[in-house]
Amino acid sequence: MPSNSMLTSIGRRRSTDRLRDLVGARLRRYSFGLRLTVALGVSMALLLGASQVFFTKAITEQLIDQGARFYASEGVAIEEAFGGGDNTADKFDDALDLVDSMADRPEIVSATLFDADSREVRLPRDATRADSKRQGRRDPNPTFAAAIREGRAYSGLEVEEGEHGSHFEFVIPIELAGKPYALEVDEDGSGLHAQVADLRDKTMIFSTIALVIAMGLFYFVGGRALARRHLQALKGATRDPLTDLGNHSMFQEELDRAVAYAIRRQEPMALALIDLDDFKFVNDRFGHRRGDEVLAGVARVLQSGRAEDRAFRIGGDEFALLMPGSDSGHARVAVGRLLDAARSDHDATTFSAGIAVMAPGVSSNPAALWEQADAALYEGKRTGGEEVVVFDQVAEKVSVVTPQKVHALRSLLAEPQLEVAFQPIWKLQERDVLGFEALSRPWDGYDLDGSAEAFAIAEKIGRAHELDAICRAAALERASELPGDALLFLNVHPQSLTHNSLNGDRLVRAVKAVGFDPARVVLEITERSEARLDQVIADARRLRGLGFGLALDDVGAGNNGLEMLRDLPVDYVKIDNSVITAAVEDPQAQAVLVAIIAYARRAKAFVIAEGIESEEILTFVEHAHDLDVMRDPAIDGGQGFLLGRPDPDLTKVHLPPRRKQVADW
Repeated sequence: MPSNSMLTSIGRRRSTDRLRDLVGARLRRYSFGLRLTVALGVSMALLLGASQVFFTKAITEQLIDQGARFYASEGVAIEEAFGGGDNTADKFDDALDLVDSMADRPEIVSATLFDADSREVRLPRDATRADSKRQGRRDPNPTFAAAIREGRAYSGLEVEEGEHGSHFEFVIPIELAGKPYALEVDEDGSGLHAQVADLRDKTMIFSTIALVIAMGLFYFVGGRALARRHLQALKGATRDPLTDLGNHSMFQEELDRAVAYAIRRQEPMALALIDLDDFKFVNDRFGHRRGDEVLAGVARVLQSGRAEDRAFRIGGDEFALLMPGSDSGHARVAVGRLLDAARSDHDATTFSAGIAVMAPGVSSNPAALWEQADAALYEGKRTGGEEVVVFDQVAEKVSVVTPQKVHALRSLLAEPQLEVAFQPIWKLQERDVLGFEALSRPWDGYDLDGSAEAFAIAEKIGRAHELDAICRAAALERASELPGDALLFLNVHPQSLTHNSLNGDRLVRAVKAVGFDPARVVLEITERSEARLDQVIADARRLRGLGFGLALDDVGAGNNGLEMLRDLPVDYVKIDNSVITAAVEDPQAQAVLVAIIAYARRAKAFVIAEGIESEEILTFVEHAHDLDVMRDPAIDGGQGFLLGRPDPDLTKVHLPPRRKQVADW
């Protein structure tokens, strides 16, 4: 038995974990606002950086343009100074004096005159000699040649290594004594850097103030409403609007998180899947408003347990309950109390529940846990409902579908590839084909063991009605291939009735779209249907009123056959092969057969014997009245491997000659 200190430690750890989960939930809830704020701040910072680059470029271009105009006027002044005297040497001296005076200005780094050969023109060392060399160094700068050759000015920002760093360069074309020259002026760029730095500081201050003001305005003008709408949208995407419980999407996330947490902490964890009993009856009889009240009431009951248990609505009348730290015993007791509360609070509303438990230290995955709980729930519903079943109690009796099989079925539903085979149903007296039962088989690439496994998996995950509709559509695509006036028998899965997915008008349109007559379509309803009998009768009458034929299938395999025969308006009665096979030798089975046929005759239905797989069975069916089982031949039709196996190729069905003896089959 754990000590008090150990219990205290566990309690503190769980409190810390709940606090961490609460903080995490708060962060997730307000993460949109935080992301929005960060996005706005980053956008403002990028805008600030872009504005600084833009303003720096604009100021630079403005200063260069101003300098170009100014030094162009200086070039004109040099040309005027050159033309003021008679002596050419004096004229050069005057022009070069102006150039030197420009170089003496504090903002000027250098001012130089270049001739057509890109050589520097300087004052002569001996001023008394007019022929003294005025040529200095040669500068290969291509802008000089361009300015002299094309007569256009050049200006720009240059970066040089040295003490001056970056500077403005201006090249102005001038003409002296009829010869072209180029005036180069390098202006110090420190003034530009000072202006840019001042701009950067002012912009930073302004932008900071603007950011604070913008954030406030954004919050009060639209951000608060936007964040609120986001929270509402998030709530709509993750919560059920009727019960305010988490929806299927949130349940999947929380289940993954709960399993990972239990594995990390090595604690038990229980999952309960809950399905209301006879909820469709409540909706049909009392209306959807009453059904909504029942759902909301059950949601309140599920939330009345421990604070750490979380309830979800994952389907129409399906709920889930995550119970961290619960073993199978505690979970069963807790869910049983919730069932008692539901009975007493909401007009005897009941539910069935399946519980799966992950033991401490046992590695599991959410899909497996869910499948186990679903298998336990299915067992509870199968035994009559109003049961709380733990998977460990029924593990040996139920099969658990692997996640790979579920994925295979979902692939089949998403991209159906089915092979449709047809099995003939014969009129025994006329030796003629009455019709064909359409049987669908999934493509082998899905890794499903035939249609039986596909429907078994679909039943467990509540999508059998979808698979049923796909199989009907595949059969109707080949309906035009049926010979003559042969009927097409289509199976109807019970979930198609309980989910109201068998829309008669839509089915009529689908039948007519392939050029087929609804009167040639017979819908087979199994007596094993889990839907309420009054619902099945109502649906059957509606479908029959639209022109479809109805057949009651598997009669004798369960307990509902005679009751359904009494009230269900059917055109065909298909007796299960187990009854036919047993009646060959068993008098009690013969009595059951006689009762079924009597009810069928009262309903004026065409009786079909299933499972005719041997000459002995066929002989019994056709000559049962000779064995004093019945006074008259009462079985009208037959179906079985002896009379024809299911085959995709309808041309392989060979009609036997009429009016031949049984041995000729």
